[in-house]
Amino acid sequence: MKVLVLYFSGTGNTEYVAKYLQKRLLGPLRQIELRSTENTLPEKTAEFDLLIIGFPIYAGAPPEFFGQYLKLLPTVNQKGVFVFCTRAMFAGHAIKDVYELLEHKGYIPLGHRIVAMPGSDGLPFMRKNSTRGKIFKA
Repeated sequence: MKVLVLYFSGTGNTEYVAKYLQKRLLGPLRQIELRSTENTLPEKTAEFDLLIIGFPIYAGAPPEFFGQYLKLLPTVNQKGVFVFCTRAMFAGHAIKDVYELLEHKGYIPLGHRIVAMPGSDGLPFMRKNSTRGKIFKA
């Protein structure tokens, strides 16, 4: 089974979770690739048997351009998809909205996870040596 962990990450939080998932799944799944949406044409996702899709939450929703990217994914015949998002405060209806879009394209929702991560909106105001919002390696 070929698996693709496809993600968009604005500040690195979603990329961190995507890499963590890839690392954890490499044992049971031998063919698992990690790609960002910026470096992957939507039609290239068709060669995978399972998609794991990740994105950050912007104001309670997926980034608008990420939704546009998902609309460009090829229509499939019952391909599994697992969705995760990273958020600081709340996720709103983001997972539901993404699943509705993907279901119309033939994807089967297999599950989801909302991952709380440090907010990045206050980072410019923190001192370099601050331990607030520090991400520890898994």
